[in-house]
Amino acid sequence: MYALYIISTEHAATARTVMGWTEAFEKYLADRGEAATGHVEKLGKDAGVKVEPVVLKGSPAEEILEYAEKSDIDLIVMGTQGLTGIKRFLIGSVAENVLRHSKVPVMVVR
Repeated sequence: MYALYIISTEHAATARTVMGWTEAFEKYLADRGEAATGHVEKLGKDAGVKVEPVVLKGSPAEEILEYAEKSDIDLIVMGTQGLTGIKRFLIGSVAENVLRHSKVPVMVVR
């Protein structure tokens, strides 16, 4: 089992100019990813399941789909924030993109 965390670079160019995306900010995101996947790894260990933490950088849906294909994954389980309306339209839905394009079953948990 793998626990993936994707540092999204989809809006990095805009963030660099508007919000000041810096190496420190990217390191902060990487640290959050390591903490999140480490937490899942610990939960798996407590349940007797080996979990490999993975932190990637790129477009979240594309990275998930690519990782699933190259790692011969047979099920993708992912969470969703459940955005609706204009927020979903403006932000997009990683879960929806993965659902639409995955070659393997996808389980979405709210």
